[in-house]
Formats: sequence, structure tokens, C-alpha cells
Amino acid sequence: MTHDRPATRPIRSAAGWLTAGAVVVALVTGIVRYGQPTTPARAAQLPAPVITPPATPAPAAKVVVKPAPPEALAKLAEVRRVLSDYRQQFAEMPVGNNAEITRALMGGNPKNVKFLIPRELPTDPDGQLVDHWQTPYFFHQLSGTRMEIHSAGPDRQMHTPDDVVAR
Repeated sequence: MTHDRPATRPIRSAAGWLTAGAVVVALVTGIVRYGQPTTPARAAQLPAPVITPPATPAPAAKVVVKPAPPEALAKLAEVRRVLSDYRQQFAEMPVGNNAEITRALMGGNPKNVKFLIPRELPTDPDGQLVDHWQTPYFFHQLSGTRMEIHSAGPDRQMHTPDDVVAR
């Protein structure tokens, strides 16, 4: 017994399924939104979209950033020197967060070499090196041998205009 049906091709590609899905979504959206399918004639009857220009942004407040005091710069330079000494000894920078890097600089490294004396560069109760304003430094590893040292600056907030950064 044979059936006389028109031959149909099944959808076999992802693009075919996506196209079919997009057509179904468009039809359903038209029916749900307007109660009937969207056709070119129906689209011509719909009101034109209202486009409002973006609001004019208020002028940005001028930020005045004072240069970091010499003591803060000297402390940052000392941290950079200590990291450089570590790199010369191990051919790479210490890795980790502030507390882990501080621990490595204080002798918690494979050779137990102490690069850091806590009196010279103080730490907070969590064992993190702190800047001139008693805020922990942020160490950003650029590569195995390069690192940025970020001080939050006088506002004690990271990623603001008064931050002090050394490489």
C-alpha cells in the first residue's frame, strides 16, 4: 500500500533549525502582541516607533588628584625593590594574593630567603603588606617576571584616580 504524500526534506542543520525557530517566534510574537499574525499590511497599520534622543549627560565633575607624598612613593619603591630581589633569586615573581606574596618575601619560599623585614615594610593583622595609608597593596601579575603594585592612595579605595601604581 502506497501513500501519495508530497516529499519533504527534514531539517538537518543547526542553521535550518535556527531559521525555523526564528519564524515561529516571529509569528507567535505577532499573535501575542497584537492578537493576530503580523503581515506586511498589518505592520503598515501599526504606529511608528517613537525614538527619543539620549539625554545629554551632565558634565563630569573635575577630579583634582594631589600627588602622593614622598613617603608613600619611597615605600612603594621599597616594595618594588624587594620584589626585584626576589625575582633575581628565583628568576620569577612570587605568585598569589597579598598575604601569600608577603609570606614568600618573609622567608616562606623554597630557599627560606628573607627579603622583607616587617619593621621596614609593615603588614596588617592578616599578614598583608600595607601602603602609606595602611591599606593593603594589590599585586597584579603581568607575567612571570613582571608585576604591578597598586596602592589605593589617600582615599583608601582601589581603582580611583588617586591610586599610585609601580611596575
